[in-house]
Amino acid sequence: MKTVCVQCRIRKVRCDGAKPCCSTCERLHLDCSFHEVTEGVTVGPPRVPPKYRGTQACAQCRAMKLVGSYFSRLHALPAYSFLHQETVQRRCHEKTINFALKLALCAITALILGIHESKRDKWAWTSEHFVLDRLEQPSIFHLQALLLVIRYRAEAGQFRRAFMLAGLAARSAVALRLNYEHPELGPLAQEVRRRTFWSLYLLEDVFCVGLKEFELCRPDIIQLQLPCEDESFGQESSPNTGFLQPGMGLEPETIGSKGIYLKLVFTRRSVMKLSRQIYLKEIDLAGLFCAIDHLQSDLRRISSQFSPNDRYPPLDSDEFDWRPQYVMLQLSYHQCHCDLYRIFLSGYPEAAPQVNIEGIKPRDLTTMRHRCLKNAEEILRILFDYDTHAEGQQILDFDVAVCAYHAARLVLFGTFKENRNADSLMNTAISKAQLSLDIISRRFTFSAAVAPMRDDLSRLIQSYESLVRSSNGDGTGDLVDRGPLPAPGVSRAAAIRQQLSVHSLLLRSTFPDPSLSGIFDGVNLDFSMWPGFPGSYEQLGTAGNSDFEEQYMY
Repeated sequence: MKTVCVQCRIRKVRCDGAKPCCSTCERLHLDCSFHEVTEGVTVGPPRVPPKYRGTQACAQCRAMKLVGSYFSRLHALPAYSFLHQETVQRRCHEKTINFALKLALCAITALILGIHESKRDKWAWTSEHFVLDRLEQPSIFHLQALLLVIRYRAEAGQFRRAFMLAGLAARSAVALRLNYEHPELGPLAQEVRRRTFWSLYLLEDVFCVGLKEFELCRPDIIQLQLPCEDESFGQESSPNTGFLQPGMGLEPETIGSKGIYLKLVFTRRSVMKLSRQIYLKEIDLAGLFCAIDHLQSDLRRISSQFSPNDRYPPLDSDEFDWRPQYVMLQLSYHQCHCDLYRIFLSGYPEAAPQVNIEGIKPRDLTTMRHRCLKNAEEILRILFDYDTHAEGQQILDFDVAVCAYHAARLVLFGTFKENRNADSLMNTAISKAQLSLDIISRRFTFSAAVAPMRDDLSRLIQSYESLVRSSNGDGTGDLVDRGPLPAPGVSRAAAIRQQLSVHSLLLRSTFPDPSLSGIFDGVNLDFSMWPGFPGSYEQLGTAGNSDFEEQYMY
C-alpha cells in the first residue's frame, strides 16, 4: 500500500508522502490531504475544514447537474471558458473537485439560470470565505472560484464587493505568474492558465474601461499567448495563437475567434483612453489624427484575421450556427468604430467638447459622424438577426447588452439630429430602440448589472416619443440624452477625468467616504444654509458637488 496525497494523484506527479503536507503541495501552495490508496481504489474527496462541512449544502447529484449546465449554457462565453470540461466533470463525479470551485460553479450557474434561489447565495458566500481564509496561499483553483464569485456578485447587484474582490483576483493571478507562459507544463495546463488569466482581463470592462487607476492587468505585463479555440482546448493541443499586441512573437495568419475578441477588447480600451485624452485636452490635433490612423489600421488588420465562419452575414442564415461567441465578436468589432467616431458627434454626451476639436474640417467631421451611425445601425441589424435565429434561452455576455444599449442611443440621437422633422424616420428609429430594449430585457433577466442600461434606454425611448408627438423641432431634443451623472461623493476632478458610463459598476458602487460623516455629531446647529448640505444645493447651484462638503472637514 502506497501513501499519496490527493493533489499529487490528480496531477499524476511523484509524491514524497511527507505529512502533514508533501513537498509538492508545499511548493505549489496547495491544500494537501492524504488517503491511503491502492491500485483500483478511487481517491476520496479532498479534505474540507470542519467549519465548512455544515455548509456543504450542494448535494452531489445537484452539483453534477449544475456543473453540466455550466458547460452547456455558460462555457461558450469568453468570461467563463477557462475550465476544461472533461477534467472538471470527472473530478466532480469522483468528488475530488476543489471545494470552493465547486460551490462557485453551482452559485453562478444557479443565478444565471434563475434556480435554487434559497441556496445559491449561501454557496457563493461559502466559496468566497473558503478562498479568503487561504488568501496567503493562492492557487489556480481558488483564483477560478474567485472569478466566478466576482461574476456572481456583479450579476446579483453586490457591486462594491465585486469591485474589491477583483483587486484580490488580480493580485492572485500575478502571484501565480499567470501573465507569463509556462512551457514546462503540458498543453492542457498551459491553456487553462491562459484562459483563467484572460477571464480576469475581461473582468475589467465590467467596472470601467480605459482608466489606468483601475486597471487589473496592464497590457505591458502580459507576456501570454491568446487562448486557442475550444476544439483545440478539448483535444489538449496547443497551436500558436499569437499575442495581444503585435511585435511580441510570430503572428499567425488566423488566430481564432477567442483571440480576435481579446484584440478587439484591447482596441476598444485604447479608443476610450484616446477619448479621455481629447476630453482633457491632453493631445493636439496632429497627435489625434495620428492616433485615429493607428486605430483604424489595427481594426483593418483584425478584420483581415476573421475566418470565413466569423464574417457577417453568413451564407445561409437559417443553417448557420448562431453561437454567442459569433455575435459578441461582430458587435464588439462595430462597437470599436462607434466608440472611435462618436467622439466627433456634436451634441452627443460622450462626444468631445467642441472647443477641444476645433480645427477639424467640417467635411472630416461629417465623414466620422456617418461612420459612427452606420456602425451603430450595423450593430442593431446583427443583434436582430441573431435574436431571430438563435435559441431563445441562449445566455449572452454583459458586453452584448452594452453594445445594444449604445447602438440604440446612437441611432435615436443621430436620426433625430439629422431628420428631426421626419416623423416616419424617427418612428423607425424608436422601433429599433424598442426592439433592442426588448432583447436586453428578455435575455438578461438575471442581471442586476444590466438594469441601469435597460432603465435609461426605456427613459430615452419615452422622451423621443414625446418629442415626435409634440413635433418639436426647436433643437431641445439634443438634451434628451444627457449621459450618466457622476457618482455621489466623487470629487469634480475625478468625475471629469473618469467619465464613467451608465453601465460601469464602478459608477454604481458609490463607496462611502467615512470622512464626510460624524464631523458635527452632537452639535445642535442649523446646516440648512451651509454649502454642501442637503437643502442648500439648489439655492447655491452646487447640486451634488462633494468639493463643498470636503472643504469644511479639516
